[in-house]
Amino acid sequence: MSANNIVSVVSYSSAPKTLIACSMISVAASLELFIYFSVFRFWYYLRPYLPMHVSCSLPLSSTFCQGWGKRTYMHGQAVSNDPWSNLSMQQPQPTLTHSEMGYNPHQQYKWLHLEDGFLGGGSMRFVGRLPNSGSPLTYRLFDTAINMSSSVYVSYSLKQMHMDAGANLFIYLVLNKDEGEKEKRILLPVEHTVTTIYAGGDNDTTLQCLDDLDIPPALQLPVSKGREYNQWQCRVFRIDMDILDGSILDEVGLMAYTDNEEPLMLNVLLGNVQIISAEDVTLCPSSVMNITCDQVTIDNLSTRSDLLPSEESGAKSLSMRLRWLQPEIMADVTSYHIWYSLNGADREWLGSTYSNKSYITNLDVHGEHGCITFTVQPQYKSGIIQDINKAGTYSFKY
Repeated sequence: MSANNIVSVVSYSSAPKTLIACSMISVAASLELFIYFSVFRFWYYLRPYLPMHVSCSLPLSSTFCQGWGKRTYMHGQAVSNDPWSNLSMQQPQPTLTHSEMGYNPHQQYKWLHLEDGFLGGGSMRFVGRLPNSGSPLTYRLFDTAINMSSSVYVSYSLKQMHMDAGANLFIYLVLNKDEGEKEKRILLPVEHTVTTIYAGGDNDTTLQCLDDLDIPPALQLPVSKGREYNQWQCRVFRIDMDILDGSILDEVGLMAYTDNEEPLMLNVLLGNVQIISAEDVTLCPSSVMNITCDQVTIDNLSTRSDLLPSEESGAKSLSMRLRWLQPEIMADVTSYHIWYSLNGADREWLGSTYSNKSYITNLDVHGEHGCITFTVQPQYKSGIIQDINKAGTYSFKY
C-alpha cells in the first residue's frame, strides 16, 4: 500500500499538547507531522510577539515551497529526485493566526508535504473531518488587504489523496467593501458541475472554471488533458469587476462542504494558488537575451569505472558558467529554470537559480563531437512560467 492510499487522521487529546495518530497513518506522514508540530510548537511560544503582515497588492502567487525539498517538481512531475536547499527560492507561506494554534475539534490541520508537489519542493497538505452539521470546513491560506480595482484571474492546482464521496472543494475569496456591509464570498469549485453548493449566505457567489479555449496563453499548461496534469486538477477562473466592484480582498482559503448525514474525511494537496490582474495576464512573457558562456572546462572521463563499455569512448565531463540578460517585459523575475538537450534529445531539467547566471558542473556528455542546447525559462512574481518552447536558448558545440 502506497503512502497516497493511506488516510492520515490526526487529533489532539484532552490533555494539552498530546498528539494522537491513528494506526493507519504512514511512516512518511508521521515524520511529516513530527516536523510540522515541532515547528508549530516553536512558533506557538512566540505568538504573542509576532505581528501579522498581510499581502497588500497583486499579484498574489505561491507554490508553498519553503526553499528546500526531497525532490524538485515542475507541473506535477519530479524532474529531480535529489534533495536540495535554497532559501532564495522560498515562496509566500500561509498566514498562521493565533486562533489556529489551539485545540482543534475537527482534526483540521495543514502542513508542508514533501512527497509530492506541483512546482518547487512540495505542496500544502490539508487533513480534516467534515462536520455533518451542514457547515463548511475552512482552511485559511492568506490574510490580505488588496484593493481589487481590476478584473482578475485566479488559478490553482489540487490533488485529492483521499476524499469521501459527497464532499465538495472550493477555493474561496472573502471581499469587503464598506464598514458595516456584509462580506461577500466568491467560491471557486474544483468540480466542473457542483451539485451541492454551500448556501451559507445571500452574498456567496459560485463561479465555474474557464474552458480550455478561454484560458489566456500565459496561464495554460504545457499539456492539458481535461484540466488534469500528472493527476493534479488545474483550474482557472476569471472574476470581473461587476463581481469585485472595487472591494477589498480580505482572505483567501480552502473550503470543503457536505450535506451528508455522516462526517466525511478530507485529505488533499494544494500545489499552487495565483491571483493575477487581467492586465498582467495579457502581457506576453519575453525571453532572456544574450545568453553567453565562459569558464568552460572539458575533462576526459574514459577511465571512469561506472561507465558501460559502449559509453567509454569519448566520455567527457563539461563545466561552464551561463549568463544572460533579464527580459525587458515583466521584469519581476523570481527564478530561472535551466534545461539542456544533448544532440537533439528530449530536454532534461538541470537546475533553477534566482540570479541571471548559472554554474554548470560535471555534466556528462558522450562522443568526440556533439552539441548541447541550453534553455533558460523565466518564472515571474505572478507565478507565470514562460512557455519553454519560446524560451531563450544557447547552443554549445564541443
